[in-house]
Amino acid sequence: MPAVLDRALNRREKTPKVPVPPRSADMKTFTVSIDSRLDQTLDELKQSLGKTSRADVFRLAVTLLKLADEARQEGLKLALAKQGKIEREIVLPG
Repeated sequence: MPAVLDRALNRREKTPKVPVPPRSADMKTFTVSIDSRLDQTLDELKQSLGKTSRADVFRLAVTLLKLADEARQEGLKLALAKQGKIEREIVLPG
């Protein structure tokens, strides 16, 4: 299990602490087209998570997806739980 995810599960933190890469001259950029629904979702997440940019939301999303994929490859499942009871299982493709 990835160390960040393991610590989050053992401490029952609301969200794992995700490292944010430092900004540097060697960072790549790309353009992506999104519909109005995703545009609104990015703005809502930016506000809710206290991020300063959509790029920060995107980096966080990719980091969380990477953690979930690593866990899936180790035979683990991703689930949403409330008071120790699994409410929903999230199935990743692959």
